[in-house]
Amino acid sequence: MAHEVNTREKRRLEKQLKWAAFPEYKTLETFDVREQRSLSQKQLNQLQELHWLEQAYNLLLLGPPGVGKSHLATGLGIELSGVATKSISPAWKNLWDCLKPRRLPVLPGLG
Repeated sequence: MAHEVNTREKRRLEKQLKWAAFPEYKTLETFDVREQRSLSQKQLNQLQELHWLEQAYNLLLLGPPGVGKSHLATGLGIELSGVATKSISPAWKNLWDCLKPRRLPVLPGLG
């Protein structure tokens, strides 16, 4: 019976991750806070506890390119995939499409 429950839970999580359509599979465990000076291990642990979600806070990740915003956002999304249901979790692909950087066209004579 326990094996069946574990198998169902594994399939549910796989389905959630597939539905979320993350651009890459990056977890919070692989996020290196030593390379990110503006985020401490304590702050990362607090984000991972998801209290901000329970209290209906918005989370905004700002910073220059290459500091780990997408890694952190994807890691939080994967963390949420384990606890959220489709009815309360946003479609990650749609959110990613709205937030991902866009290259603006270079106008002739200006680029």
